[in-house]
Amino acid sequence: MLSVTGLWELSFKEVRSLPLAARIIKEHLALESKEALALLRGAGAVVIYKGTSVEALWLAEQFEKVLESPQISRIG
Repeated sequence: MLSVTGLWELSFKEVRSLPLAARIIKEHLALESKEALALLRGAGAVVIYKGTSVEALWLAEQFEKVLESPQISRIG
């Protein structure tokens, strides 16, 4: 699939609600709460996920349900 659609990433320039965004990461990317919060507290633009466009779009929809605004871009 990656050879057809390329590699995509989902990132944030800013996070409105750390607890809500961390919950999405915990539930959908199988990270512990502390790991999810540490990921979101990274400096600058925070890359949350790298993978297929379908997965990145689906994950973006999950974040949008809690009023977050992720960016999706093709990186390869």
